[in-house]
This record gives sequence, C-alpha cells and structure tokens, in this order.
Amino acid sequence: PIGDALTGADPPALGRRAVIVTSERGAEDEPARKAKYFLQRRGVQCLGVVARRGPPDAARLDEACAVARRTGCDSVVALGGGSVLDFGKALAVLLANPVPMAGVLKAADPSSLFALPAVPTLLVPTAPSGAELRRRPFVLWKDEACTRIDTSAAAATAPVTTIVDASLSASLPPARSFATALAAVVHGCETYVSATGTDASRRLSMGAVLSGAAALRLGAASAWEDAAAREAAAAGG
Repeated sequence: PIGDALTGADPPALGRRAVIVTSERGAEDEPARKAKYFLQRRGVQCLGVVARRGPPDAARLDEACAVARRTGCDSVVALGGGSVLDFGKALAVLLANPVPMAGVLKAADPSSLFALPAVPTLLVPTAPSGAELRRRPFVLWKDEACTRIDTSAAAATAPVTTIVDASLSASLPPARSFATALAAVVHGCETYVSATGTDASRRLSMGAVLSGAAALRLGAASAWEDAAAREAAAAGG
C-alpha cells in the first residue's frame, strides 16, 4: 500500500518539498490525498500541479517548472496514468537543468541535455499500462506532433522509485482496465523482440506478458470485479 511504502523502513528518497503531479480529476481523488498526507507526515511539503489530458505540453512544463523553482521544490511525485507520469518525468529533468523545454526540442541532439541529472522522482501509476517503466516521455510541442525525449541518462543518475498498488486502479471502469492491461501486454511483446534486449530484459518482458494475459482473462470473466485481475494487471504493468 502507498502509505506503507512512503512511511516504512526504507522510504523513497525525496527532498524537502515535492511537486505532486496529478490529472485534473485525480487531484482530489483518494490516492492523491493519501500521497500528500503520508508525504507531509515525513516532513515533505507538497505543491500540486495538474497535468492536462494527453501528452504534456512543452509550454505547460516550463510554466510548472518556474513555479516549482520559485517555491523551492527539489523532487517530483507523479501519480496517475501515462500522460501524468510523462509530465512528471520531463518536469524532473527540467527542474535540475536551466534549459526550457522548447530549447531541448529544437536542439539537434535533445538527449544531450539529459546527460545532466534529474531531481529525485517517485512514480505512482493508477492505470497499470507499464508507462512508469518507459524512459522516453512524450512531449507535445508547436506542430502538435509527439516528440520523444530520451531521459535514460537522467534516469540513471537520479533516484527514480515506483510504487505499484493494485488498489489504486480499483475505480477504473472495465473498458479502461482492459485497455491498460492490453497495453502492458503489447509493451512486453515490444521489449521482448527488441534488438537491444538482453536475457534479463526478455525474462522481465515475458513475465509482464504472462501477467497481463492473466489479468485480461480474469478481468473478462469477472467484469474486473476480481481483485486478482487487478493484482495481475499491476504485476504486468
């Protein structure tokens, strides 16, 4: 559970003040309230930022980064679906580097920025599609085309923690639950056949595929009322 993970014997590394990234709807949902409560119990102050629906917008990222800097934020907690997690990952890099997002996207080699570290980041997925494991967030810029940004270098130099709590997806409707479990299976298949894969990554990928497939089977049989279906989906994601 999220409370145990945030306040247990080995809590994730965060600073003194964290940006809490959620969707507009998720800002007042129980998972976000829980996260803020347990973070404040640890002495971590929170600044709420709403990630609009869809891929994060470069201008909105710059705006959020400016507010976070002014208020002394030194870490990021992203709690939500894939677009929220992408917003959090990109914001964590911007907070650690004095370069606007548009400048990154215009650069001939955008990945060069991410040789610099990001601030500590905590990802809490509420839709288990596997987005928390993707190190290339999508950012929307100018011509409304999705541009991939390689954050793998930043991810390697900053503490990135993921809390997976199957109960956080309990409010997802059946159709959305099916879609996220299917996405996890697809992601697992993609990484399994990747030319850059390793034996270890393929074992993990196969585990994700099998867990996601089990979630689809159990979810279809119970209209996603079976807790085991959501547990399997979380494991697959």
